Amino acid sequence: MNKTKLIALFSALPLAVAITSAIEAKTYSDEFLQWKQQTMTSYQQYKDERDKAFTDFLKKQWKEVDTEEGVVRDATPKPVDMPIAKPKPVKIKEPLPVVKLPETVKPLPPKPVVTAPTTDIPVVSMPVDKKPQKERPVFDQPLADLPKIDLPDVSQPELKKPETEKPIIEQPKLDQPVVKQPVIIEEPKIQKPTIEQPVIEQPVIEKPVIEKPVAEQPKKPITTPIVIADPKKKPLPKYSGVKHTFNFFGRKTTIYADRKLSKGLGHKYNSKTIADGWSNLSLTDYEPVLEQLSHIANTHNLGDWGKVQLAFALTKKLYPSNINNQSFATWFLLIKQDYQARLAYNDKGVYLLIPANESLYEVTFFTFGGKRFYAVSPDGKSKDLGRVFTYDGEYPRAVEPVSMKDNLAFSDETNYKQRSFKFSFDKRQHRITLNVNPSRVNYLASYPQMDIDQYFVSPVDTVTANDALAHFRPLLEGKTELEAVNMLLRFVQTGFEYQTDDQQFGYENYLFAEETLTMPASDCEDRSVLFAWLVRELLGLEVVGLDYPGHIAAAVHFSKPVPGDKVAWNGKDYTVTDPTYINANSGMTMPEVAAHKPKVVAIQ
Repeated sequence: MNKTKLIALFSALPLAVAITSAIEAKTYSDEFLQWKQQTMTSYQQYKDERDKAFTDFLKKQWKEVDTEEGVVRDATPKPVDMPIAKPKPVKIKEPLPVVKLPETVKPLPPKPVVTAPTTDIPVVSMPVDKKPQKERPVFDQPLADLPKIDLPDVSQPELKKPETEKPIIEQPKLDQPVVKQPVIIEEPKIQKPTIEQPVIEQPVIEKPVIEKPVAEQPKKPITTPIVIADPKKKPLPKYSGVKHTFNFFGRKTTIYADRKLSKGLGHKYNSKTIADGWSNLSLTDYEPVLEQLSHIANTHNLGDWGKVQLAFALTKKLYPSNINNQSFATWFLLIKQDYQARLAYNDKGVYLLIPANESLYEVTFFTFGGKRFYAVSPDGKSKDLGRVFTYDGEYPRAVEPVSMKDNLAFSDETNYKQRSFKFSFDKRQHRITLNVNPSRVNYLASYPQMDIDQYFVSPVDTVTANDALAHFRPLLEGKTELEAVNMLLRFVQTGFEYQTDDQQFGYENYLFAEETLTMPASDCEDRSVLFAWLVRELLGLEVVGLDYPGHIAAAVHFSKPVPGDKVAWNGKDYTVTDPTYINANSGMTMPEVAAHKPKVVAIQ
């Protein structure tokens, strides 16, 4: 073979390889598309089979049960008038250390930037009350809106498509060309155009913004965040369907839904109409709605209870005048999100039932398999249901209970409200003004009543926490642990009007710490929750709750012994601190409960 032919042969070799590769790539691509189509068909069949089986189940498996009235947490009457203490000077054997205040209250870690548009923030409106006796105002006087606070970048996580309907377990075992998927060929997309060093130059992680109390943050320049493109993540699609816009705890929220989702049950409630209703909804294009619900929940950092409330808010738009259809559609949406929701009906209506991880009080329930299912309603009202028909069974994979724990929902707030407080300590008057998250306060007000420990451990909005630190820092710096605790006691004792829950609401209603900061009045458990949070967050001292008959107080573990009444718990002494016993210092027990041994409420 001469030299010319040899050169020609080698020159043609790359072309031949390229042609062969292209043919193989096309073959792989065709196989992948065929496999994908088969998988989607199998998925649809799998989904249809589940819904068909559940529809058949709902036609047959109902039985009549007696519901139980909600449990009353503590029927002991609370004192209407609080006693006023006359503290005396105390002698400390060993000097207590000076308190060490944190530089800042640790904020949530930054979240990935979401490409979807954020919702607008309208004027706050309260949700429907838990009982109809009285309205619950959010603030005790009209307050001017604050200038928009520039918060640290807490961009929201990108939507992860809900795994509710992914038939991963039941995918057909076809000859899947996994190794040959052209997706692998696309890996060279790692061009990473955004890893250009301007990321380092942008002051997104600017330390002063995080470390300074939020109330005093310098104004952040409005910039477009630099996002590193991730080829594995897809932006949210543009949804079709009927546009539903509603107020979700002060946030203007929009969801697009299939028109057929608005088809309700009619006016007769029985096993057949409910089974047919399930079948009708399961045939709609509901998956995009689940995606949008998941995105909104991630944006606002909602826990399980927040997702229940979000489903309620949407179904109120789907069925604006029919609470039975609202309960029915919420049941459907929760099951499709893998929650162990159930439904009950009688001749009066349809009722949503959820199994909560925590005990709920004054909420009607029934028990299956040792587990309580609570009847929660879109209007927030507790109902005495009497005898109802329900079923004992689960939709495939819908086995998750509803946790009432708060994930610091609505931590993306930017429009705060202010509340001012006056109190006196050591013959000096003090005034502080705190920023409070209105969306979050309204959301917390939607909670059913729970055990007191849930209120003690609930987190507080990061802006509010940093604000409290900023205002109390100059008052507490240089003080001993005992002096600092007594000052915080005096703030809670005298900075709020006292009213029992029955006086303020007409029923027993424990408040979260942030609710107490916005209400015109509070009683013993509300004050104890707020005080315990202040001591833990600002002073870093250990606190427990004290549960007396008809009264809640707190107790603090000091570094060294201090005089006064104590309780022993977990090998440590905790000194009684009562935020409702006016002017009482650490170690003083309210005379009305001094004869009782309190239950210790752990705060962890």
